[in-house]
Amino acid sequence: MNGHRKAMCAKVHNPEPKKHDCAEYPFAASKEGGNPSRGSTRIISAAGNRSAGARLGGFYKSQRVLNGDAYYVHIK
Repeated sequence: MNGHRKAMCAKVHNPEPKKHDCAEYPFAASKEGGNPSRGSTRIISAAGNRSAGARLGGFYKSQRVLNGDAYYVHIK
């Protein structure tokens, strides 16, 4: 997971690392994460990014998504 995040965000300029995080899609926690040629990054508020990460972790837990399980992301 951290390797995926580093691969996606290595070249992203973050002017205020204490206030902002690099957010990546596909998620670093996913098998598809970590490929800069097939993903997207954006600098967002650290609080927003960490909240989204906590919600994703909660989804994995509540839906019993295990390492290697497939799931679908529906974007509204």
